Amino acid sequence: VRSVDAEGGGAVSASAGQGASEKGTVGKSSAGMGLAVSMAFADELSSWPEALAVRCSAGAWGLAAAAGRTVTVLDARPFGGDNIVVIDGADGRPDSGASGDAGAAEDAAPDGQDLAASLQRCLSELNYYLAAGPVGRSVDWRLLEPGLWRAEVGVFFGPRLGPKEVTLIKASPDHFRFAPYHEAEKDVWKDQPGDARLWARRLPEARVVVNGAQYYPDRSHMGTLRRRGKKLGGREHAVWKGFLVQEPSLPSAAPQLLLDAELTDPARRKQDDYGTVVQSYMVLDSLGRVRVKKSDRLASRAAVGLDREGQLVVVFVRGAIALADLAALLEHFGLDSAMGLDGGLEAQLAIRTDGQIEFLAGRYANNFLGTFQVDDFSPSLPSVIALERLASEETSGESSP
Repeated sequence: VRSVDAEGGGAVSASAGQGASEKGTVGKSSAGMGLAVSMAFADELSSWPEALAVRCSAGAWGLAAAAGRTVTVLDARPFGGDNIVVIDGADGRPDSGASGDAGAAEDAAPDGQDLAASLQRCLSELNYYLAAGPVGRSVDWRLLEPGLWRAEVGVFFGPRLGPKEVTLIKASPDHFRFAPYHEAEKDVWKDQPGDARLWARRLPEARVVVNGAQYYPDRSHMGTLRRRGKKLGGREHAVWKGFLVQEPSLPSAAPQLLLDAELTDPARRKQDDYGTVVQSYMVLDSLGRVRVKKSDRLASRAAVGLDREGQLVVVFVRGAIALADLAALLEHFGLDSAMGLDGGLEAQLAIRTDGQIEFLAGRYANNFLGTFQVDDFSPSLPSVIALERLASEETSGESSP
């Protein structure tokens, strides 16, 4: 629920519903003024409104002639760009006074002759809060153990299906390392494939286990995959630009980096200077640019990146979200750069606390038929990324970050 000030009027409270039959409503905002908002949804698997209809009561903004007239805002994003189309309910045609620029009519004077223009500021404010982009609450980190934090963040208009919470795990490189594993390393792993929960049981030293990047039909990793100098079967991907690296061969090098082959010309060669490497596709780069295309392909997601202090952050979204919207959330959460991992039902996260394993699994996937939901099933993962406490700390007994 949001409150905004409409030009010439009082506060307007807007709330958006979800699902095919639900509608958002707006109540009266001040004496003599009323504004009703309804939202139209395409189908059961699309919780984002395709249309926003606004009805203004008699006397609003001093416009007696506005009684019973409506305007409709059509927004085909779902996010990004000023593409409001205002249709005057009097004749059902685009109003000549309206503009695709959300602020174009900000100074228009309400004169009773052009309802769309007089409401444009209000609509642009509503548009900002309802469709400007994914917005999350502030991140409240909770310490799990020295050097490891967790946060559950409620999100406004990010995931468009399912839970609206995003799980974040942050690990300090002074206390933790990331370590990729692949089932091809051991016959028993290959013969008994498992989800992230089983991987956590196999790796008792792992505090956190998240799914790896995408993989080929033969279950080999897409892109370079190496742990402490040991190649884990993947071959370098010619298109993907991201290399999450750790354990440099040179003492003067940064302990961990997210190398971006598009921004750092020698990045593909520089990754050879690190013992541990996971390659995948970039989602957000250090210039703040979204590196994935805008799309309505929705699925559960997992990502990994570095914040502005160089700490590793794992992101898990159980609900269905588009990749471009995920990138916007990552920047909102303070990540400097990030790359995507496998998504859909393969998006999985296992967290070990007090000897117990908490398992979070993606429930939304996407194929040529669209987005679908699957409950109570998690596919096996050929590779995972584990967060492990540094061996020196396991024996040192350190108690604070």
